[in-house]
This record gives sequence, structure tokens and C-alpha cells, in this order.
Amino acid sequence: MRLDELQERLKAFADTVNLFKSEAAQLRVLDALLGYLSAPDEVTPASGPSATSRRRQRKSQYSAEASPKSQVKAPRKSSRRSGTPGASAAITKLLETGFFKTPKTIGMIVKHCASARGHHYKANECSPTLLRLVRDEKLTRAKNTDGQYEYTQV
Repeated sequence: MRLDELQERLKAFADTVNLFKSEAAQLRVLDALLGYLSAPDEVTPASGPSATSRRRQRKSQYSAEASPKSQVKAPRKSSRRSGTPGASAAITKLLETGFFKTPKTIGMIVKHCASARGHHYKANECSPTLLRLVRDEKLTRAKNTDGQYEYTQV
């Protein structure tokens, strides 16, 4: 191929690529045109690889190029434990100390844990434990005048 002919082809090539405003679209067109020019007998624009297979090829290409260090995650070490017991442990401790001898709402339980014990829980963290203790018949519950459950030791 002569230099003049190659320059003309490249100009046409550039004009075709620049018709697209998106850089991603330009890259796709460039890939397709280069593939067509390099092997015109094997790949035609109508019968080229689908977008899905191109994505798979790129994905496998990138994963093959990645270093082995980036693919293997180091095991996470947890040498420290938080000093806060879970809501279940805190409520069980309250039950053992006789906290539930008088009726308590879930709000009162959460407030007591925060003020007296320094452990901050949400009501939704405490409710499954309270329900389990009710089902195990260690606590009973009854609705008060406000419609809230009050928990009392059996």
C-alpha cells in the first residue's frame, strides 16, 4: 500500500470515528474498523462479535492482566473486641438483676441501658430478645394505656 493511499484511508477513518460524540462509542467504532481492516475475510461489520461477547472478552482480558495480589484478599484479623455486650446479653443481665420486677417499656429499657450501663441500643435491637424471653416464659408482657408493651418478670 502506498503512503498517499494510507493517508487517505486514515482521513476517512478519522472522519468516521469523529462522527460519534461519545468517547466510548468512538472506541467501539475504532475497534470494529481496526478489526475489519486487519482481517476483512474473517470479520465483516454485519457478522462481527456481539456486544455481549466483546464485554466478556474485555472482562476476561482485564482479569487475566490483574496481578495475583489483587485477586487474593488477605484474611481479616479481628484481634480486638468491642467492649459493648450485645442487646441480648444486656437484657439477660437486667433480668438476672431483677430489673423487670416492675413493668418496663422498651423505651425505658433502652434508656436505662444508655444511662446506667453506658451501652446504647436501639429499640429494634432489643425487641427480638424481649420477645424470646416472653416466649420462654421468663417475662410477660401487657399493653399499657398508651398501647405500648410493658415487660415484667414472671
